[in-house]
Amino acid sequence: MRLNHRKKPTGFTLIEMVGVLAVIAILAAILVPKIFSAIEESRYNNAIASINGVKAATMNYFAKQGGFTPNDTFDNVLITNGDLERPFATRIGTAWACEVKTAATAGVGANNRFNKLDGNNVSASGNVVQCKIVGVPVADAYELSKRLDGTAMCAVAADPDGTPDSGDEIPAVGNLDDKGRVIYAAADANGLTTVYIYIAHK
Repeated sequence: MRLNHRKKPTGFTLIEMVGVLAVIAILAAILVPKIFSAIEESRYNNAIASINGVKAATMNYFAKQGGFTPNDTFDNVLITNGDLERPFATRIGTAWACEVKTAATAGVGANNRFNKLDGNNVSASGNVVQCKIVGVPVADAYELSKRLDGTAMCAVAADPDGTPDSGDEIPAVGNLDDKGRVIYAAADANGLTTVYIYIAHK
């Protein structure tokens, strides 16, 4: 007597395929925003770490030299002096510089100098060490200002509860920011600006 064995069908059914695709879509919807958020966060952390590296190198240089002389490539001076490992650069912007300028020429323009340090109108004087980041989207400029100076010294369009740093502030993203240690001009036609970060003065 001969038994007739039928082969079981192999592969996935349509319902199983739809189920798997639904699970993949749900996971993607959850993970993708977190991945992009982590990438954004790493850009800001990189910029702040680079700025803090220049600050530490500048303090070491000042301890040895006692002052600063105007120079458009001060990071190279710091490298030569053994205080900094590599030229100043960040993952934000398209061009970078670490400069020493006179207080009269530091910052963005005649009305946008480092003259409101810490929000109390203490002006930088003598020669000013500044980090300059060119080609910065204004949203990134605002975020750097917020992280380094706090919301109270950012260009804010509105603060519904009137309390700085409470989290409800509405950024004036395209406006000039002339307060604190991070200053920048209003955005250009492409939504970009140049950010200046105060490091030290003497």
